[in-house]
Amino acid sequence: FQYPGSGWAVVDESVAASGEHVSVENVRNGAEVSYQHWGSYPSGSAVAELVDVERVADSSFVPSYVQANDHSDLGSFGVVRATLRVDGVDDGTVYAVIPDAALKNPSYMDMGSGLPAFDYSSWISFTCMTSEELDKQTEQEVIAILASFKVAEASDNASASKKSGEGSLSDPDGYVLSDSSSRTYSNAELEAMSDYELYLSRNEIFARHGRIFKNSDLQEYFGSKSWYDPRYTPEEFSESMLNANEKANIERMAKIEQDRNSPYID
Repeated sequence: FQYPGSGWAVVDESVAASGEHVSVENVRNGAEVSYQHWGSYPSGSAVAELVDVERVADSSFVPSYVQANDHSDLGSFGVVRATLRVDGVDDGTVYAVIPDAALKNPSYMDMGSGLPAFDYSSWISFTCMTSEELDKQTEQEVIAILASFKVAEASDNASASKKSGEGSLSDPDGYVLSDSSSRTYSNAELEAMSDYELYLSRNEIFARHGRIFKNSDLQEYFGSKSWYDPRYTPEEFSESMLNANEKANIERMAKIEQDRNSPYID
């Protein structure tokens, strides 16, 4: 999964025979997204359930073969926002990656750990649990982090990055799409990106030309990059500064975001 390097940091990471755990924390307010992979079935004494479940984003996770087991029957995945109820008492809000099938059939999801998990030849939970309401920017980033979760081979990932020139969102000085000014991306390439990646990539084109942003999340994100030189207010900036590739990429990204009803489109 990916996370914005300007506002999030890994605070806990451990790998053992029993499983793996990674947590990233928002440096502004302490909101935490946690990935948990159990080698054995997670169980607890409390009875936990999700209520008022709302699907808020598509997930990049596509199930396939793991340990010779075909999990493609899990189908598509999404990110949900729900109230966590423990022993009949509401215990806060949880954001989680779950199979879409679990929205109609809870058997596709398990709450034995106290948080939603799914069986993928072992048990996986990718969640953000909070007792306080998140501000809009933090909520958008939490949803984007959860939505970016996907299966990837390290060698394939390195090869793809080298080929496309893409950087990581956690790279403090990198670009999301470093070559968006020199080539026009295909719709297929752009559609493979998350809503948050598209949002940053589209505005990254303007940022490279020194545009200043009214949205505080964008200004903070690009302000953390060593290459960003803010020179033009939105009123001073002119689209004549953009080349044909940049204009085409902006148009294609915006169209995909609009078709998806992305939360980052005003």
